[in-house]
Amino acid sequence: MDKKKLYIIVGSAVAGTLLIVGIVAAILANRPSALLLSAAGNTAKDFSRLEGVSFAKEVANGGSVAVSANLDKYVDDITIQGKIYTDAKNNKGAYEMTIYDDDDVMVQPRIYVNKDSIVATCPEIFEGAYGVNFKKLDKNLPGSIFDPDEDTDYSLPEGVYEYLMSLSENTKGNKELQRDIEKTAARYEKFTIQTIMKYAEVTKKSDKITVGGDKISCTVITIELDEDAIVSICQDIIDYINNDKSLEDLLLRYYSANPSSNISYYSLLYGYDYDFDPEDMVDEFYDEVDDFEDRLDYIEDMDIEIEASVYITKSGKRIAQVDFESEIQGEEFECSLVLGKNVTKTKEMSFSYETSDGDKFSLEYEVEQNDAKGFEAEITYESYDPWSYYRSENKGKMTISWDKKSGDCEVKVKGEYDDFSIKGNLTKKGDKIIYVLENIKNNGTSVDGVKSLELTITIDRRDPAPKAPSRYTDIVLMDEDDFEDLYEEIEDGIEDLEDEFY
Repeated sequence: MDKKKLYIIVGSAVAGTLLIVGIVAAILANRPSALLLSAAGNTAKDFSRLEGVSFAKEVANGGSVAVSANLDKYVDDITIQGKIYTDAKNNKGAYEMTIYDDDDVMVQPRIYVNKDSIVATCPEIFEGAYGVNFKKLDKNLPGSIFDPDEDTDYSLPEGVYEYLMSLSENTKGNKELQRDIEKTAARYEKFTIQTIMKYAEVTKKSDKITVGGDKISCTVITIELDEDAIVSICQDIIDYINNDKSLEDLLLRYYSANPSSNISYYSLLYGYDYDFDPEDMVDEFYDEVDDFEDRLDYIEDMDIEIEASVYITKSGKRIAQVDFESEIQGEEFECSLVLGKNVTKTKEMSFSYETSDGDKFSLEYEVEQNDAKGFEAEITYESYDPWSYYRSENKGKMTISWDKKSGDCEVKVKGEYDDFSIKGNLTKKGDKIIYVLENIKNNGTSVDGVKSLELTITIDRRDPAPKAPSRYTDIVLMDEDDFEDLYEEIEDGIEDLEDEFY
């Protein structure tokens, strides 16, 4: 990569990182802080009130998602259902796979997970419950059949063993450490805002925009940054980090309490033996800071102009639009995000960007109807990639229609080369949303077997996860004979099920 490209990449990364905080910071510099913060907060609340978003949040904190299919076409009278229970708030969940013969449960393996353990049951295949206690792994693993030093048929690779040993520390948690991390993050956020306030240029004016046919009066706040401002901001933050002894202590505490943070995917896959040292991890962090400081000279020699404008509605105090443009070493970039007066009621939202080398993209969402009777919306997209050899230009449209009374729901996607549609039935019953797939067409031709499959997705926002068995056998404490007996029991149970199937 030539130096010019490197400078552009580095400059863009720095500018982009600073921009998000910079918009907020710039407002504070000109003292309309309450305006922007209130608008950002109100807009965020509006998003959380969107029906789909609020429903998804409830599902994540105490609901379930189930997918079922009728396999009668392949195996007589057999239906299969996979179901996951989620309870992020309480750090637990469960997963089950149920196979029905008519209405009778043929087999139902179930896995229960929480921050302390994982437990599995399947009465049709093996008796009782088996699992692993994460909190006691550091005590139970050494000397077990999974210990690499024991050289058994079940000994784990060193990397996997070290990772599992570290889980006990991670699951014990450290509330004081977490509180200190949150306090430090808040302190650095405040310092960054103050630093950007020190160097950014901010202006404020009034303007009107039109979104979805609505004329919206706005207060427009604009922030501008150049290469000198960016370098000054970065240098102040670097100095603050290097002089912050409490940050170094916090990093050491964090890495000491999270040894698994140094165990990579490859160590687990190939069983590498990692020699973990928390102090080395802290040194590596400060080396990265030093490397970044060395690159500030490159940024200072660049030609950078960045401007971001936030349109805030005068009534309601919401963010209606954000425009951003930059020029870095002659490379221009522009983008715009349009939200409208209120995202819960807006009839139009869009996002677009364009670069000086011809790369561009646009996405527009328009609502035709959204009431008790039905919902209709259209999404159009267009992109152009001057560097693509085969298909540099792409245009398309997606239409969504839903009759809320009958449940008829159809999604059509039409591009330059594709014509795709999905038909189904979407209904709401109490706390549940139920979708049944009825037909799929590709370029006018129906996909075989879709209707007979009766593929059904059921999302329940209030469906508590089943309780894990209070007593279970920890497989880490089993000897080789008992473990082999369990393995054989599972094998025999699966063979019996296969006999019933066929």
